[in-house]
Amino acid sequence: MALHHTLQHLDCSRTYVRMLFLDYSSDFNTIRPGKLITKLTDLGVQTTTCNWILDFLTDRPQVVRMGRRVSGELTVSTGSPQGCCLSPKLFTLYTYDCDSTQDDTVVIKYANDMTILGLIKNEDESGYRASVNSILVYGEENDLVLNVDKMRELIIDFRKKSSLLHSLIIRGTEVERVDSHKFLGLQAGVSVRPLTQAYGGLVESILTTAITVWYGNTTQAERKALQRVLIGPQRHYLAPLHSTRVEDK
Repeated sequence: MALHHTLQHLDCSRTYVRMLFLDYSSDFNTIRPGKLITKLTDLGVQTTTCNWILDFLTDRPQVVRMGRRVSGELTVSTGSPQGCCLSPKLFTLYTYDCDSTQDDTVVIKYANDMTILGLIKNEDESGYRASVNSILVYGEENDLVLNVDKMRELIIDFRKKSSLLHSLIIRGTEVERVDSHKFLGLQAGVSVRPLTQAYGGLVESILTTAITVWYGNTTQAERKALQRVLIGPQRHYLAPLHSTRVEDK
């Protein structure tokens, strides 16, 4: 979804994307059973199921074991147990109403991983920054604590004349801007060289197969059309490392 929204937006002129990767501190531990049950009820979950979940989350005896030593027992009535298969589902339901109210911003959630996509056009970042602020307010209202020091922002900008983009400041701390980031187990943000290799193997190699046989019979209009297809990616993404013209073939 993140890739789809990003590429679809970048197809338009004068656009770029700001991706903010959020990080919550002890996310599963911050679930408030009372608020969770209220949200489950609003979603239409049966009362018996809500009561079972509430019973599961409250008055839980907890100890810490290190080797043969065991700590004293502590009763816990907040959060959801770490390592429990139900915890990601409960956190997803707990944050179901955390969404963007801006047309140019998309919030992507997967359990406790949350990413804000700012689809910026004409350098208007008001919607993106408003969404970030609203999610900060949402976190405070739902006892979700953001760890700004671990948050990262990735900017994807292929414009020829990029302006200086202002940093994102959250609670007095500047969010670190990175060229790549591990996103749900995958690396978001790829350098030019892998893009060049992918372009050469998946696009250019197909378009220029047996070009010495058929190119001489093409019309000027067909050559220009082919050239536009080849030069587009080179101009915007691959220019530093790769430049090919049909005539060079």
